[in-house]
Amino acid sequence: MEENAIVLYRPVAEIIKSAILQGQYEAAKGVNRIQLAVYFGIGKFVSQNTRKGVWGTGALEAISQILRKELPGLKGYSATQLREMRLFYEAWQILDPNSSVMTDESSNQEQTSLWRIFSRYHLPITP
Repeated sequence: MEENAIVLYRPVAEIIKSAILQGQYEAAKGVNRIQLAVYFGIGKFVSQNTRKGVWGTGALEAISQILRKELPGLKGYSATQLREMRLFYEAWQILDPNSSVMTDESSNQEQTSLWRIFSRYHLPITP
């Protein structure tokens, strides 16, 4: 390729490069948002079943073991991490409009938008 063409098209390549990098950044943000919603939903499910005594001692260890067996290579779902998801939900349950800690202050548009994402990943409460 000619040196003139490289000089001529460098600004064009920079614009395209910027668009690619911005797209990658936005995709990563979206993935992170979804992952947080999954953790929040799992945390709620775990919280509601462990705190109310529906599940007994050792439940999280058993669940984690089953997940690892059925989804080989799955990372991030040890019993400890399931407990951390529960704590994450309990610390941020103000985002859950069905929670008793929901306040008028927490009902702004951004939190409502986050709730829509979180609600997609809520799991049913075990009877």
